[in-house]
Formats: sequence, C-alpha cells, structure tokens
Amino acid sequence: MKSRHLVRLALLTVSLFSFVVCGKKDEAQTGNTESKPEAQAETPAIGDRGDASATFGKATVSINYGRPKLQGRDMLAQATDGMVWRMGMNEATAIKTDADLKFGATVIPKGNYSLFMKKTGAEQWELIFNKKTGTWGTEYSAADDLASRDLSFFPV
Repeated sequence: MKSRHLVRLALLTVSLFSFVVCGKKDEAQTGNTESKPEAQAETPAIGDRGDASATFGKATVSINYGRPKLQGRDMLAQATDGMVWRMGMNEATAIKTDADLKFGATVIPKGNYSLFMKKTGAEQWELIFNKKTGTWGTEYSAADDLASRDLSFFPV
C-alpha cells in the first residue's frame, strides 16, 4: 500500500516537473542571431531532449521530453480551451513506468505511454496518457487515449 502511494507521488512529481520545465521561458541567451533553414529547424539537436525520473523501491517512473526554444514566448498563455498540447517540442513526451500507477479509481498499467496536456478551462489542465508511443508530438489521436487525470489541484 505504501509502495503504491509512493509511486503515485512519484508520477505526480515527475509530471509536474515536466509540465513546469516545458512551460518555463528560455532563460539562456546566445549572441548568435543566425537564422537556420526551415528544414533544420524541425530537426532536434543533441541536448534538445531531457529526462526526469524517480525511483521508489523497485519502481521507476521516467519521462523523456523535448526542451522547447521558447525565445520569450509563454506557450501556456497561447493555449485555448480544448487544446491538446504535447508539453515540449518535437517528439511526444514519453513516460515509462515499471509499476502500475493509480489515480483514484484509474489505473495506468506499467508500460510506455505518450503524455499530453489538454486545457479544460482558464486555469485548468488535464494530463492524458496515450497508448501510441514514438510519434511526433502533433500526431495526437484521442482514440488512443488510455486515461486522463484532471490537474486542477496543481497551481499553474
């Protein structure tokens, strides 16, 4: 029982970490103002992906996400109600869990999933676990959703 509670806490912590990291503005400034050709702009550079993980006992939950180049933009402010967001750049944010995760009555079986966020109100978001993995972040299909969880209890 305690192990399940810790796994739930780990998932929420890692999810919040991913949400905050992907929502933060780029603070790094470079003096290079060269523009890249459009084809190169879509190709991820080394270091454009990040990983976050938490291990409790034998259970590990890890998230791999794209680090967006926000250049001063506030991506959360651009989201409209009903919009599904990939929480980063390029490939869809991926989660891997070695244990079943439980959110109230919803159980996420151990495995690999894509994570998306859906804006459901002014300050309300929903975390979506999608069964289709290894896709570009804009290739979202609600038909592949396993489950979703309201995140209104997280301050944004």
